[in-house]
Amino acid sequence: MRAVPHQNERKLEAIERAKGEGVSKDLAKQYNVNRVTLYRWVKNESAIRSAKPSKTYAKNTKRGPPVTFQAMEKQLFEWVKVMRRNKSKCVTTECLMIMAARFEPRFLKDRSPAAATEYLRRFRRRHKLSIRRITHRGTKQRSDLELCVVAASFGHSMRYAFEHDSAVSFVAGDEKYGQVFNMDQTSIYIDMNPTTTITFRGDRNVDVLQGMSENSFRASAAQLRKSYTRTRYTAKRCFLRCRRKDTVTNASCISGSTRCGDRR
Repeated sequence: MRAVPHQNERKLEAIERAKGEGVSKDLAKQYNVNRVTLYRWVKNESAIRSAKPSKTYAKNTKRGPPVTFQAMEKQLFEWVKVMRRNKSKCVTTECLMIMAARFEPRFLKDRSPAAATEYLRRFRRRHKLSIRRITHRGTKQRSDLELCVVAASFGHSMRYAFEHDSAVSFVAGDEKYGQVFNMDQTSIYIDMNPTTTITFRGDRNVDVLQGMSENSFRASAAQLRKSYTRTRYTAKRCFLRCRRKDTVTNASCISGSTRCGDRR
């Protein structure tokens, strides 16, 4: 159905201004009409005012259910803009899931993982975001101080990764770490970005910034256990080691809290 070009409320606004400023071409141009149409509105003011909808009339309506977590979506969208500023960092659905749970603890409380993923899909559509394949990977050499800051920040963020693996921050006890297994010497290179990222719709180039091998650091998440009995300890640790020349930074995440080790 074709939209109404001029609503009665808009006409009454033009009529009130015409009474004070007079019927002129400049005023009519502001309402996308000519001077004759504006004069006709002023002449038929009583008919337009009587046809105005009542207070119960719902204007500016949209189809579909209302947004459940409006404040969370606003924060999440601002976070995406910061992450994709200058096309520097990669954003995945997993990242959105973790940040949404951080901004709104109730987000995953009554939702299954599939329902939460569907909610984030609608979030992307509402804010004109799409999943795109990365077309270019830039390189940047980090300074010693920046590398240590990144390592410390990663150690802090591992707590949210652990909570997401068990589906939520509101689950208490050791059960939330049930998906963290012993990886021994297996390491994760943080600078290895995925092949796709969430970015704004219509971007011509989808770029991310990827550090060089000299900048990369390792992270190993493990449940401590005796090597000969396979008995698990209750303490959960995430070890982070960042090597750059003679600088080594260790950060450990014990039972959900972050504690940085000494530099040597």
